[in-house]
Amino acid sequence: GAVNCGVSQAGKWLQQSLNAYGHSLAVDGKVGNHTLNAIYEEERKGRISEIIDAFLTHQRALYYSLAEKGKGKFLKGWLNRVSAV
Repeated sequence: GAVNCGVSQAGKWLQQSLNAYGHSLAVDGKVGNHTLNAIYEEERKGRISEIIDAFLTHQRALYYSLAEKGKGKFLKGWLNRVSAV
């Protein structure tokens, strides 16, 4: 996720995805102890695939946005990479 958007943005998507499952993380892009603990909690609950799906939804939205801004020739390849996760 960090290739087209940077590590900080990928961290924000992760935090937003975790918050959608009941966590109250600051969405600051800094993946620290609170974010890691939320990941571990979701893993214990067996919901990691749902968190990944939520994250990938953010990534797809970025790619569609970039395509609308003139980068459409790359969209199919980007979406193929997301689908391969």
